[in-house]
Amino acid sequence: PNDNSMVIIAATNRPAAIDVAFRRRFKKRAYIALPSAEERKEFMQSYLDAKPDKYSINDTELDSLVEKTDRFSGADLNELFSSAFDRRRSELLDEAYADGGPAAGQKLSMSDVVVNIDVMLKAVVSCPANITEQERLGYDSTAHLYLKM
Repeated sequence: PNDNSMVIIAATNRPAAIDVAFRRRFKKRAYIALPSAEERKEFMQSYLDAKPDKYSINDTELDSLVEKTDRFSGADLNELFSSAFDRRRSELLDEAYADGGPAAGQKLSMSDVVVNIDVMLKAVVSCPANITEQERLGYDSTAHLYLKM
């Protein structure tokens, strides 16, 4: 590269939606497949390890969660954990204010928010994968056109 060179790095979950003439200008394209079950488990375990006081999920429950997150990207998994935490916080607030307000002296703190498998499974339903099975099959069928990453 000389001083006039430019490097453009872009990412999309929808390569077919990009104009063909525009795509043609990019000589190198990479296909990064969705994470496998093993990779999703590793991602989730890392998330749980980083916030052990916020999530109470054992190994068996984690395996169940991995099964239910097929087609989830890394961004989808991140959103899943955030959504589950927000859901649990909302549940606790609803419980605290169910009778018109918290009991005298009662305070709700962030340390009270602990997400269990039930909350995570509800979040899976409300935060489905952004890629449909049909889309994934389409991407996988054209993967040979891209560099492998």
